[in-house]
Amino acid sequence: MGTPVRTLSSLEDAVYGRITRLPLPVASPLRAAQIAGSRAGAVKHLLQASEALITLLGAIALMDAAAEGQPLKALNEQGAQRPTLGTWRTLLESLGGKPSQPTVPALKGQVRRGHGRAAITTLVDLRNRHAHEPHDVFMAQANTHHRTLLTALDDLLTAADWLSHHVLLRVEGTDELTRELKVRPLVGHDPKRSAVRLTWPGAPAGGQVVLLEVAAPSRWLALSPVYRWADEHLVVYGRTVDGEVHWQAGDGTGYAARTSQADPLWLLNFLTAAPVKRGQAALSSAARARLMQMDRTQLYESSGRIDLPLDEA
Repeated sequence: MGTPVRTLSSLEDAVYGRITRLPLPVASPLRAAQIAGSRAGAVKHLLQASEALITLLGAIALMDAAAEGQPLKALNEQGAQRPTLGTWRTLLESLGGKPSQPTVPALKGQVRRGHGRAAITTLVDLRNRHAHEPHDVFMAQANTHHRTLLTALDDLLTAADWLSHHVLLRVEGTDELTRELKVRPLVGHDPKRSAVRLTWPGAPAGGQVVLLEVAAPSRWLALSPVYRWADEHLVVYGRTVDGEVHWQAGDGTGYAARTSQADPLWLLNFLTAAPVKRGQAALSSAARARLMQMDRTQLYESSGRIDLPLDEA
């Protein structure tokens, strides 16, 4: 007997049911797809979520390899100046298994092999078709693309289920009165999250965007400068051209920014000049609980249904 064909509603539940636990760059376009008013609109946002997820996984592989001083031959000069979805895919596949003591051990296996790798191939192929085919021709198959995207995203998110045990966050700095570290979780689709205060000896510097494992041993990895915070928005590195760095919104808002940079290979030079920061956070159980607790102002969505916490219903 073959594998049972899953219903569309079960695929939607599987993918959209993860929104509140996923990093902001992935959760935001998934939420937009969930509430889209048309199948074509949902396809558009699912493609954005696919690109955001592969970019995040590739960035983790790149920064972890750089933190360990591994050779970064997979990142050539063209990729450093104008990283494409293919660039991030190559970095994930080439560097994801390199670190001997990886921040995310699961990145060595599940994502880069089997269903995870096949899902990445499907998502990249569809993204490339969308970029090169006439819009009307591509969207004429919106129903088929919709199911294909949901299936591949579910496979890749299942392979990367460790993401639900990690928090993407921005380190804001130390509170002058309490001396506690202020961090802003970048989890779920809403970028306006409240800061969390906790004790974190040896924490990364303020302004850093960091991936943190919530459960022990609480490994963390700095993802700056691939990701950075600008004007209250999470942005991801897009390209360097004509002395400017172009940053793209990583929070679903459509925001874009530019910064001056004379060196077109600044990212490659940054990664090879000094080790990327990573380590282990000695967090208390209370601090871990605060990081995992969803913001009380954020609604919980699943399959289009909105549920308030019981004491607020």
